[in-house]
Amino acid sequence: MGRGPFAQRSAALARRWPYCRAPFYLGQEKEKTMSHMQPQIVDHQCWNQIETRTGESEFVCVADARDILADLAPGDSVTIIQGFGARMSAPGYMDCTEWTVFETRVEAAEYLLETYYDHPDDEMTDDQRAEADELAEIVKAKA
Repeated sequence: MGRGPFAQRSAALARRWPYCRAPFYLGQEKEKTMSHMQPQIVDHQCWNQIETRTGESEFVCVADARDILADLAPGDSVTIIQGFGARMSAPGYMDCTEWTVFETRVEAAEYLLETYYDHPDDEMTDDQRAEADELAEIVKAKA
């Protein structure tokens, strides 16, 4: 991922919380220490998939895209898709990863598990283990 003007606009948009619909944080009924990023899956909705002429790609919720769409350069393209958004976020802070969009909640949970929880249990905190277990439950529910 580049840190060019497109990424800077994206970071500026990321600071304007909340995104679209209310996010679903795993384990939100439990008290969290807020010491690390938490998995976030957003309900099925419309997204702009923005492809720049330089090859960068990003997903932005349709409801939040006005500023970014106004700044698109010639050669950039936008496709409207539907799906479940997934990312890691630190609630109460501006830290978050970029959105990735999937057709199903199960695919979103699988992505988060494979990308952010692919290390031995003894290297995870109790909160991280609990989050990984909750993501695994979403994946198991598809069977």
